[in-house]
Amino acid sequence: MWNPRLNVSRSPIPESSCGALFLLAFCVLLASGCGKKNSGPDLPAPDISEVPSSLTVVRADALLKAPDAASFEAAWQDFYARHPAFTVFYRDWLLQIPPDSLPDDGNPIPAIYRTFVAPPTMRALNDTLHDRLGALQQPIAELDLAYRYHRYYYPLDTLPPVYLYSGIFGQPVDLTPDFAAVALTMFLGRDFSGYRSFPSENLPRFLYHRLEPAYIPVRVMDAVARTRWVPEFPENSVLQHMIYEGKLLAYLDRVMPAVPDSLKIGYTALQQEWVEVNQAEAWALLVGESLLFSTRTQDIARIVGEGPHTKGMSLESPSRVGVWLGWQIVRAYLERYPNTTLDELFAMQDARQLLELSRWKAETP
Repeated sequence: MWNPRLNVSRSPIPESSCGALFLLAFCVLLASGCGKKNSGPDLPAPDISEVPSSLTVVRADALLKAPDAASFEAAWQDFYARHPAFTVFYRDWLLQIPPDSLPDDGNPIPAIYRTFVAPPTMRALNDTLHDRLGALQQPIAELDLAYRYHRYYYPLDTLPPVYLYSGIFGQPVDLTPDFAAVALTMFLGRDFSGYRSFPSENLPRFLYHRLEPAYIPVRVMDAVARTRWVPEFPENSVLQHMIYEGKLLAYLDRVMPAVPDSLKIGYTALQQEWVEVNQAEAWALLVGESLLFSTRTQDIARIVGEGPHTKGMSLESPSRVGVWLGWQIVRAYLERYPNTTLDELFAMQDARQLLELSRWKAETP
């Protein structure tokens, strides 16, 4: 049975964009996408018609729509009675009410109301959130489908309920052993004017295309995978990081078979086209510059980290080209050894051996 080994699992974000976030601090790593057909192998999706739904979604963002202080306190107390673990996490970890703003009795509810509900800017934000996102029927339906696919492969796993909340711009997804917390403020759409008020170091402009509600399911399932299969890098080489990220994307191939590759990895249509057309040249660069087995932190960040593009490659290239290549290597391995389970795949720590056994060749389509 799956048992998360971390108290909180966070989506991968550059350290410079993270921190204790309170109202205006902001960082993002979402998956972006387009409607392009997947370029990987056409995997037969298993029949999940008999797999029951196991997804529970709770709209915690409704708490901040209370019309007045009395209504908010009643709603908060009722919500706490039904969802104590998330409510404490929301109050203490996410909202982070400063102790010096609390009354003598230590009751945080009035301070939460004054800070996150009553101000006109917060009312406008919550109105915008509900106007833009509505019932989120499509993302929730896709997440439910992904949960069912996961349960098909791992029937003994118990995936967490999902809480959708508002109030801060922060980590897109927090995964704890008890629930997944999704910051809806991080999925308001690339054209949401409020995003433009953040400094570029907190919200890089090259990530604007990733701010869409359709990406909620991918981010949740990515967090599930990163918690279930915690990385181990015996050599801590570029190739090991490439292969690990490729394994995570192979998991998304299994639980989200109809989702476009671009959405899974976070590329625009032009970026995905670039890696497909130029993957042979990109691979030749890694080999020619002896980067595959490099253990230098700067080389790992250069090849698998976020950025406007992959350093050393064309300015038209996306970042994380090494992740794309690692994905194709893992896909090739799974095509050659189709009976390999994901647990067996992640247990393979020898990235060099996996590359050799995959017999993958970088080719231009």
